[in-house]
Amino acid sequence: MVAAYPIGFAITKDDLEAYPHLKFATGESDTGVIISYNTEGLKNVEENARNVAVLPGAISINPLNWKLDETYASASENRGVIVTNTTAPVTEGKEFFGPASFHENDYSFFYKNLQENVAKRIAAFKSN
Repeated sequence: MVAAYPIGFAITKDDLEAYPHLKFATGESDTGVIISYNTEGLKNVEENARNVAVLPGAISINPLNWKLDETYASASENRGVIVTNTTAPVTEGKEFFGPASFHENDYSFFYKNLQENVAKRIAAFKSN
């Protein structure tokens, strides 16, 4: 397996302890790993808002710098977004995702970073 990208799904420390054969990514090119994050707005963080997609003990990798810690990643590290034209109405989900969740944009906000990352992981996998 090159990598699994269950973006938007919470992978917790308990999950990894229960299934020790699963490994979470620790950088931008490791393989055989899980890559996941949930896009939260500042208001969710400030209010410690409930978000059903973010479970206690969830692990998250930053899709801009591929780090697991609080290392700052500037907007300039975003390689590009994808904008989709959807006819589906946007539903109100504050009670489920908090006042500032961008869960529906977990892929689109970081599209080019993900695209480049998949290529790096494939190259790393092939070189092993």
